[in-house]
Amino acid sequence: KICTIISCSAQYVWKATEVPGCYHVSTAFVSSAWKSSRKVFKTQPFSCPTCRAAVTIPKTGLKDLPSNFLLVSLMERLNLADTTGSTSSVCHFCHGNKNIQRCIDCDIHVCVTCKPFHDKVPGCYDHKVIPIGKLSDENYIKGILALEVPRCSEHQKEKLRFYCTTCSKLVCRDCAIVGHRGHECLEPKTRVNIAKQNLQLAIEKSGKAVISVQQMSANVNAASTSIEQEIANSEQKVDQQYDQGIERLKADRNTLKVELEEIRKEKCTPLKEIKGEVANWTEAMENTQVVARKIMTAENQWDVLGMEKDITDAFKKLHDDEVALNNKRLSVQEVSSTTITFFPSVMSVSNSASQITLDRSSIYVSSYFSS
Repeated sequence: KICTIISCSAQYVWKATEVPGCYHVSTAFVSSAWKSSRKVFKTQPFSCPTCRAAVTIPKTGLKDLPSNFLLVSLMERLNLADTTGSTSSVCHFCHGNKNIQRCIDCDIHVCVTCKPFHDKVPGCYDHKVIPIGKLSDENYIKGILALEVPRCSEHQKEKLRFYCTTCSKLVCRDCAIVGHRGHECLEPKTRVNIAKQNLQLAIEKSGKAVISVQQMSANVNAASTSIEQEIANSEQKVDQQYDQGIERLKADRNTLKVELEEIRKEKCTPLKEIKGEVANWTEAMENTQVVARKIMTAENQWDVLGMEKDITDAFKKLHDDEVALNNKRLSVQEVSSTTITFFPSVMSVSNSASQITLDRSSIYVSSYFSS
């Protein structure tokens, strides 16, 4: 249901449609964004609660975060659906209740008789007027909203009829004249195919990165299993030595197990951190791919144009992060080559980078066996 999609876990329906570059929206994000938008925090970035991506609030405030046009469309659909069963569906002009339609731009009801008067109102000639019975038709509403030109957030009476290639954003006529003078501003239909090609290329390029990180995840799992198995084998040998030894080795057994635990922490903790980074990267990539595919399949050119730059930037950042993850491959290989060798009361752990020797109670053991 639409209400579920645009609601947070606390069941609050979103009123604003501004989102961070990672496109994660939640109550925690709104709370963090509000705190960061205050004067004392304005210059300090904060982390997205979902993927930990750095988010910086613009100097002009939350309103200048990028708009999620997909969320805008969903909210408009929810608003239209809420009016379907309304008992107060009467004409705004004559208060009649026959042949009622709804103007989704004015947000009012109008009957067939009064519609010509509505259309003569300045600025209303191109409004979308929908029969009440069609408001519950999801496919019909989806088609209407896909064709509906979004309105400018700065100039409410103007629609975003142009795409500024210099700034990579949708603009209205007033924006093009005032804030984008000298920029190349095209009609959306001449730019949307290029935007789709860019998004498709970004999706295709992300495939290799996913395979690479999946291999990294497999290597991390294999290294973790290898270390755990080596430690388990060593613990078993320590127990056998304890059972076959003398009373003096009881204290040594406990000491050895403590030091094995230290080895586990030393060797496995970095692997767990890398594994966590891999999991976060994979989730962020999957979320970005899902958003890109939804926009591509929705056939809404305003969503495609409005979100193309942010999504391609997100893919670029993920590719950069994937390079950083691959740079850690060497440390994973070093840890995976760790071996633990056990001798009576002497245990050594060595790999290509270092060697650790544990020799608790070795003097006592030597004297015991020599006797």
